[in-house]
Amino acid sequence: MIITPSNTDESAKFIEDFLKSPETFNDESCQKYCSDGNYEVVSFKKETND
Repeated sequence: MIITPSNTDESAKFIEDFLKSPETFNDESCQKYCSDGNYEVVSFKKETND
């Protein structure tokens, strides 16, 4: 679960960047991606290559 901007375009960019390097993100990281101060909690499953 992560906190993302509620704006779909901003959220997509945040998640894209997050997936590249999740260890460098924290709960406040989404603030630099958000233009209107509205956020949502998103849950997604990380795909694995088994």
